[in-house]
Amino acid sequence: MKPYTLLHDFRNGAATLLLALGILFTPQIGRAVAPAITATKDDGIAAGTKKNPGDTIPYTISISNTGSADATGVTLTDATPTNTTDVGGSLAASPVGVDDLYPQTVIGNVSINSALIPYSVVSNDYLGLNPQATIDLVQAANTIVSNTITATTTLGGTVVMTVSGASMGQFTYNPPTGLRTGNDTFTYRLTDNASAPSAASNRTATVTIPVSGIVWFINNNAGACSSNCDGRLSNPFTSLANFQAVNDSGANHPAAGDNIFLYESGTAYVGPVTLLNNQRLIGQDASASLSTITGLNPGTGSAAFPAMNSGNATIAKITSAVNAINLTNGATSNLIRGLTVGSTTGIGINGTSFGTLTVADVDMSDSPSRTGQALSLTTGTLAATFTSINSTNSAAGGIALTSVSGSLTAGSTT
Repeated sequence: MKPYTLLHDFRNGAATLLLALGILFTPQIGRAVAPAITATKDDGIAAGTKKNPGDTIPYTISISNTGSADATGVTLTDATPTNTTDVGGSLAASPVGVDDLYPQTVIGNVSINSALIPYSVVSNDYLGLNPQATIDLVQAANTIVSNTITATTTLGGTVVMTVSGASMGQFTYNPPTGLRTGNDTFTYRLTDNASAPSAASNRTATVTIPVSGIVWFINNNAGACSSNCDGRLSNPFTSLANFQAVNDSGANHPAAGDNIFLYESGTAYVGPVTLLNNQRLIGQDASASLSTITGLNPGTGSAAFPAMNSGNATIAKITSAVNAINLTNGATSNLIRGLTVGSTTGIGINGTSFGTLTVADVDMSDSPSRTGQALSLTTGTLAATFTSINSTNSAAGGIALTSVSGSLTAGSTT
């Protein structure tokens, strides 16, 4: 329940104050659904105390809903006492903050900007009268820089909130690294900076941001990331080795079932990389969009996924002094798409008891120095389409498939 407070002054005369209010309350399960409105009026003057003619008497009306349902369309009629008159322009009303649920689902490791929707957390709040409220606190942060407050959310994300003006309540949010499902939250406080009543002049509300799905980003192009390169879209890993070092299902780390995106680059990525169960390794040379492949669709408030670019000369290529891509023993599935497996001393793609491996838009022809096999797969199912496979320097034969069912198609093989 959020109380609503009016401040007013009166003098000699008579007046009527009409105010339409929406008193909000969150229903509780198991209770009768009904509002219960109460109002109190207090001038702070002790009983028996007299005021002289011409004195100004400030008073406060507090309205509360202690019931279990929202009360809308409430009207307060305030009759000015006999022998007093209303002081024009003296009416002030405290702000009321209402909890918010961000209207779109956020993808893990991908930032949002609510102004793109557009969406503001104060759109459902009452900002008060004389003066209208601004935001003075986000979580525990109150430092205002360029009309914004930057704060850390409950789960460790970063929110930057506009605190006044036409864009008040709009914010950017970058999820904490590795959050793939759940709700992150932060609070904000409305203030009218009124001198009294201090307790009623501030109102706090909670914003809930739903997060589902995740993509890890790897980009070794110059300038892609200079600090905190943790795999988010805004701060990608700068090498395959940095990704592999934390690809262990640890807290806030890549885990089974995650999506991994590899940007095109003029410099090859150096493996090896070992895919955990059901991970999808997706290069920027795929013929389908990242949304199509992952099933994740950024909302209108989200930073955009990188566009695929399969038609240019720059490629997403993995080379390795050992194996390039290893599949986890006992996995149920993996997907590899939109990249080139280049020169390797070991095996290009290696796996035993790998479940189902799906491959598309993968080129294994760029291998003048590959001395190992292109493929070495044992016990599993293939659903693979390669643009080409080349492993002419392997002493053991270019492709070794043992107890493997399914299909393998290649545009050319050597």
